[in-house]
Amino acid sequence: ARKSDVIWACSDSFYGIIGYALSREYKVPLVFDLYDNFEYFLAARLPVVKQLYRRVLRKCDAVTCVSTPLSHLVACYGRKGAIAVLENAVSKDRFRPMKKQEERAALGLPQNVRIVGTAGALEKNRGFPALLEAFDKLKAEFPDVHLALAGPRDVLIPKGDRIHDFGILTYDKVPSFLNALDVAVICMRDDGFGRYCFPQKAREIMACGIPLIAARVGSMEALLADHPSWLFTPEDPEDLARAIKNRLEDSYTSYSDIPSWSDIAAELEGLILKLLHEKTSSQ
Repeated sequence: ARKSDVIWACSDSFYGIIGYALSREYKVPLVFDLYDNFEYFLAARLPVVKQLYRRVLRKCDAVTCVSTPLSHLVACYGRKGAIAVLENAVSKDRFRPMKKQEERAALGLPQNVRIVGTAGALEKNRGFPALLEAFDKLKAEFPDVHLALAGPRDVLIPKGDRIHDFGILTYDKVPSFLNALDVAVICMRDDGFGRYCFPQKAREIMACGIPLIAARVGSMEALLADHPSWLFTPEDPEDLARAIKNRLEDSYTSYSDIPSWSDIAAELEGLILKLLHEKTSSQ
């Protein structure tokens, strides 16, 4: 830290607190990066940590947030300085449109059916059970609709010839999985995590050109504001089933510009260079 031009602290509240102490000790600017609402994590629930965390957010040289709602939350803590929103982006060389039939064949999925699915945390605290219930409501009405799932889970995945469970896929297989879908679903709860995150999978789904629906909460509500029928009430199986049915017919995927990680890196570089310029000017 003593030899650094800038300290960039991330990963959890502890690291921001440590980074702030080092930045003040060595007179080095601190950028505190929030890729989620760290107050939702266990560390910030420990005595004194939350208070120190909020103090660092008020006092550090710059804050980067993964979503606009999270930047508003940080401002509510009394921060007066810079807050930059750097949303999640995508590796466009990896996540891109592929031929659906080929990807289904590679994954062993049936061809002449419609497949709804999700890849990510299949967990209660993400509102995932609503997708299982929604599929139960749809499968009798639509005999050609199947469900494909991949990711860590804390719920039991039902067995059935129309449910395809891939367990935990390696990262390089995720683009193939997404491109095999007819509709990709992002489940989320309206809680301290869901309201302030920006799901990475949203950009990945869009980059693959797959019809998307998402829970109506936080950054997803803003991202899909021009397409309200693509949103569903969090943890509401009836509304989720409605959104799936609509999206199976509405396959529009002309999404707006999707940022790459290079785009986000350029924004971060600009912020850091500005801090360095300000430091030099004040000396």
